Amino acid sequence: MTEPKQYNLRIKKSVRKQLLKLQPKFFKQVMSKIISLTDNPRPVVGVTACIIVELITLVTA
Repeated sequence: MTEPKQYNLRIKKSVRKQLLKLQPKFFKQVMSKIISLTDNPRPVVGVTACIIVELITLVTA
């Protein structure tokens, strides 16, 4: 069996700046979601929607 392909992920400078403004707890949660995209950049539609809603909730909380 072949190993699953892992993708590279580039985070724009403007996004990095915004991420660094997050409280440490939220930063860790957001980064774990972002990093999970390296394994599966196109998660199931429902999962993608949940991730987006969760990220928006974290950022606006």
